[in-house]
Amino acid sequence: KEIELHKDILMGTNYEIRLPIDIDKEYFPDLKRRMDIPGGQSEIGKLSIENLLNFQEIDLSKKPLASIQEEADGHIITSIIKKFDLIGGESEETLWNRFNDNSLKNCKELIMEKNTFICVNFENIVEQINESQLFRFIGRWELNYPGGYLILFNIKTDLLFRLLEVNKLYLGHNVSLPYWNMDTATLVYSYEETLNGKLYLADALGGETRSDYLYINKLIANNNYNALSLSPFDNWEKEKINASKGDVYLNRINLFFEATTLFPFDLLIKDKTGLTLFEHNSTTLLKNELKQIR
Repeated sequence: KEIELHKDILMGTNYEIRLPIDIDKEYFPDLKRRMDIPGGQSEIGKLSIENLLNFQEIDLSKKPLASIQEEADGHIITSIIKKFDLIGGESEETLWNRFNDNSLKNCKELIMEKNTFICVNFENIVEQINESQLFRFIGRWELNYPGGYLILFNIKTDLLFRLLEVNKLYLGHNVSLPYWNMDTATLVYSYEETLNGKLYLADALGGETRSDYLYINKLIANNNYNALSLSPFDNWEKEKINASKGDVYLNRINLFFEATTLFPFDLLIKDKTGLTLFEHNSTTLLKNELKQIR
């Protein structure tokens, strides 16, 4: 039987949604540049959420690593870099030491576990840090914690693009080196400023070749906002990608559930206000203007 229009449905939950559209108001795009929109959540994606919710979260600004729960499926440990002046020859050493304090040094064995992810919040120094300092910070991490998983968040997407250019220049002088780390990957949640707040994008820095790097980021872009489509430097759409080699690398790293979908770390990673990156994106997107179809 057909349900009459404008009649209440007698079973289930009813919603009335009113969209405040003013057809005479000038439209302003929320993002400065056009980007690709990720697809919907798959069944595998839903399972990845369930799996991640069994991880223990530890914010080092609120509780020590001594509170670790051994029975947890994994650990997400968040550290925030305190504000300081990133000027002078000693700044990079100070940056590393402020991050790598005794609470981390004494837990190297835990950090090296496959299901431990160290998240670093750059919120306090986002306006100061440059691409060279960030490049050396990642290199220092890989020297001190080889095989460990690092997640960087609250850096601007433009800084991420410049970081990729620094890596390109570095490889130009060291052609025998892998493109990024071929045994692990660093996940970066950078953000674009919009009219309504921050929009976070997920990118992975890893792979023996550029093809590996492009392969995993195209996979991330299936379900996440990703910076590849925004890059002013890359012409990656025309580059050939070796999917079979990409799969070999993908199965070697632990950022993806069932080597298929990126773990939704944005559901758990919080900024200083206590909001998760997912909540930031949801709030920003819900405030977006709707473009009129005239």
